[in-house]
Amino acid sequence: MLAQNASGVYVFENNLQESNQSLPALTVLGTPGIFETEELPELGIRKKVYVFEQNCGFSFNDAATRIFKGSYSIELYFKFTDLQSWRRVIDFKNRKTDRGAYIFSGQLNFYNFINSDIAPIVANEYSHYILTRDAQTQILSIYADGEAKVSFVDNGQEALTDQDNVINFFFDDLAVQNEASAGAVAYLKIYDYVIDPAAAREFFTLLKTSIEEGVDNQNRESLPKLAETLKRDKKLIIYGINFEYNADQIKPSSESTLQNIAGLLKTQPNLRLRIEGHTDNTGEEGSNQQLSERRAQSVKRHLVSQLGIAENRLEAVGKGEKNPIADNSTEAGRSKNRRVEFTVLE
Repeated sequence: MLAQNASGVYVFENNLQESNQSLPALTVLGTPGIFETEELPELGIRKKVYVFEQNCGFSFNDAATRIFKGSYSIELYFKFTDLQSWRRVIDFKNRKTDRGAYIFSGQLNFYNFINSDIAPIVANEYSHYILTRDAQTQILSIYADGEAKVSFVDNGQEALTDQDNVINFFFDDLAVQNEASAGAVAYLKIYDYVIDPAAAREFFTLLKTSIEEGVDNQNRESLPKLAETLKRDKKLIIYGINFEYNADQIKPSSESTLQNIAGLLKTQPNLRLRIEGHTDNTGEEGSNQQLSERRAQSVKRHLVSQLGIAENRLEAVGKGEKNPIADNSTEAGRSKNRRVEFTVLE
């Protein structure tokens, strides 16, 4: 295993930011996806994932870092809903060519150079995927669940970025279209070095720990960002507080977000906040109003009873569906409207 440091981790906890802000944020391609909490049964954890539609995904801009001009590795934990024929994973040439990394009917593929003998990828199941390239030998290798599946000499530099310095994930090229799948991604890690077979096996074994550490790092970074946003806007729009369906019971996955809000209040003793519950327009308006009120009260109770915030520093109100911030005609828009806002009380 090479003694190097990873360049950046993306854990998709309600945003496309790198967890330590050491690399650029990812850029949405196509229709914006949504962040949902999912079970990851192979790892035995629940976490946020980024759910994307067919031929939608995100890009990484390598102009500043130039990681993908030398030795590098990409580690993903993702799933596709459809594996019929060609399904794009990574495009290094910003849609100009059909070449690049695919899943072909469940097999690992780098078109048009090599295809794995077996099909380790299963539709609707998360897979651990590593693509690594050695700049000195030009050898590109792809691993699935810690096992080497594909390796060839990339002497045509097909797995390096071109003048655009952009890498696209899950987004089809323009040369041959209709080769993309909807899916979800839980984890992306970018390295500035080669991952060898021993390291690939180790990273698969330690995947759960790596994901949890990445989430913890992002949550630690969240508190100063929350303070900065609140100072600037006098308001926070929060998507990390999740409730049981059509109920006011807070899901356990919300705890880190609530702890950050509590931390913000504890570091600013004079701060008082109004908690506002918001819904989309699905269902009856009156029911949505009541639900938003109950959810706001649940957040207040949790901050007071579980996290030690004085009750007189918080107010709780429900806004129902009256104040949308996105289009309720799409699921992506509705997901943005289902939110909790915290407003400074003067």
